[in-house]
Amino acid sequence: MYPDKKQLELLIELQPIIKAKMGEWRIGDYGYINGKSNLCIYIYTRQGKKYIRLTNEDYLADDERIIRLPAIIDPVNPERGLWGMIDWKMWFFSFNGIAFIKNEDGLFTFFDADTATVLLNALYIQEVLLKDPIERN
Repeated sequence: MYPDKKQLELLIELQPIIKAKMGEWRIGDYGYINGKSNLCIYIYTRQGKKYIRLTNEDYLADDERIIRLPAIIDPVNPERGLWGMIDWKMWFFSFNGIAFIKNEDGLFTFFDADTATVLLNALYIQEVLLKDPIERN
């Protein structure tokens, strides 16, 4: 089940990037809090603050405890899913029971039975390790 422990570690590290790429919360988005994935079913403003309802509980929309969980592929808004966050000019992808992705120089290669893990690894390399140090600050 997405996310597993390895994916959760990558998601935590990538939260600033994921939040920037996903933008505001939308109904149907998922968040991870209190050890489980929760569906955003309602968004409202009260006393000037934005709230979201994740399954059965309400949270401030900017609650740092909530880990945003992008869909693997978002067919409606592709840029909000993991697949759409990948710069495909940089990576090659193949799937034959095991997801395989490598960058154009062949320096980073990932094999995993889980597509989400492979895409999260590629996003981490792309957005964290390969960014110019000046650009990261």
